[in-house]
Amino acid sequence: MTSQICCKKPQPVSEPQEQCSKYEKDGFSCIDRSECIDEVLSNSQTGLNINLNHSIGSGYNPRAASCPISDSVCCLKTLPPIRITAEKVCDRNPGGYGCRPLTECDLDQDILEDGGGNDVIEPEESSDEDSVDVRQTLFVLNNEVSKCNKDIHVCCKANESLPKAKVPEPEPPKERKCGTHNENGLDIRVNQPADKEFATQFGEWPHACLLYKINRYILLCNCKINQNFVNFSYRLDNYEFLGGASLISPGVILTAAHKIANLARDKIMVRCGDWDITEDTEFIASQERSIRTISIHPEYSGTKSSGGHNQLEFDFGLLHVSQEFQIEDNVNTICLPPFSTIRAQEYNQENCVAMGWGKHRFGDQGIYQKSLKQVKMDIVDNDKCQSQLRATDRLSNSWTLHSSFLCAGGEEGKDLCTGDGGGSLVCPMLRHPNRYVIAGVVAFGIKCGLKDVPGGYAAVSDGLCFIHYATKCQHGSDYQDYYNYPECDNWIDERIATLQRTGKTRFLAKLQEYQRDCDLKIAISERRTG
Repeated sequence: MTSQICCKKPQPVSEPQEQCSKYEKDGFSCIDRSECIDEVLSNSQTGLNINLNHSIGSGYNPRAASCPISDSVCCLKTLPPIRITAEKVCDRNPGGYGCRPLTECDLDQDILEDGGGNDVIEPEESSDEDSVDVRQTLFVLNNEVSKCNKDIHVCCKANESLPKAKVPEPEPPKERKCGTHNENGLDIRVNQPADKEFATQFGEWPHACLLYKINRYILLCNCKINQNFVNFSYRLDNYEFLGGASLISPGVILTAAHKIANLARDKIMVRCGDWDITEDTEFIASQERSIRTISIHPEYSGTKSSGGHNQLEFDFGLLHVSQEFQIEDNVNTICLPPFSTIRAQEYNQENCVAMGWGKHRFGDQGIYQKSLKQVKMDIVDNDKCQSQLRATDRLSNSWTLHSSFLCAGGEEGKDLCTGDGGGSLVCPMLRHPNRYVIAGVVAFGIKCGLKDVPGGYAAVSDGLCFIHYATKCQHGSDYQDYYNYPECDNWIDERIATLQRTGKTRFLAKLQEYQRDCDLKIAISERRTG
């Protein structure tokens, strides 16, 4: 046909591919394919029937979104980071298998073991085709993961000829008292440490917690994969020390806003009850929790002042954990101060204690401490503190100490330092000097341990209404036995009215947004419970 010519057939014009950044608000981001749990599971040969498409409607398909770097995928990273704990997989085996000491086992039957580097020994009724040694698949295992949680136990059938052991009576719950100070530690004691002036004992300050920033965590399978069950847990693979924090109720952690304001909740892990952070052998285990929600004081400011220094205001942040902490001898709450307009009436201004795991000196030569350290200091009047800080070479004569802060210390060689931010300054109660209230949250300082240079702490008395409001917003009345300030019920309404009246509208929009968000959460919660 003369009307035809020889040419290359045109390719259909495809729709431009969506970028993964479109789905960031839903928790998706571009990460290496090997680190994406979705990819690992979808490409495995386990035969698991798991829907990983994440598609919930027409036009919504982040799995198909593109990433700028080759071999990166648009992946959902919302899995909760927790310390690995081996599940008793042994109990899943049929035929009366369970975890028990070898002396209680029927030695005429198979003993099932895993975690020591050997293949799994299956019951006789199981065939090799039905079992998979997960160490030979895509999942990561180590010797911490076994069929039994205790190293001295094995997975076996019980010797029925042995007398039955008595089940111990459960211990009654211990009385909760906030602000406990275990001056002599718990059962063990460090004898004559080299830095005994600053040393603490194990469990001495049970409210003190650590914050970690999570860089990466990996998926673990702590059982065998078959057609009936799969158990997953997660192990932190790469994380770094972030700062200090304090337990104020089983579900709420108080820290500095500047430590967490720019982090997503799945990037933070909190650990309470620890002492030596380099060891896992302490006789009462520490507890780790992932974060459910973050609350930042709506008037928090970390903006730079004209002098180039941070002009902090209301440096308060709350972490609402995904699972409550269990109150133990080494994990307990710190008391909040009473509601008062005069700080001198809230707690003893002398013999206060600040604590943390931060560096022992300022600069590159400073090293983080492996065990919790403390330093005793007195509260410094705010006017005196402002004058002393202005006299340094870091601040100008126009610098102003915000009223939401207090100062403490100023004695040469006695101070907190880099890495202690977010931790606590606690002071003795006026009526109960052996118990403590949290007076301040470690906020800022100029170098460390300089004479006549106090450190700055967010004054908890100025954050009580925020703590009350945010806790009520997230937890209703769950923790009113720990702290409850009826004087603060109308706090946010009053703050909005004050800003509108005075024309200081800098934080007005944040307060109004925070109020709307909280009102919505309370309404939803009441609807569910009603």
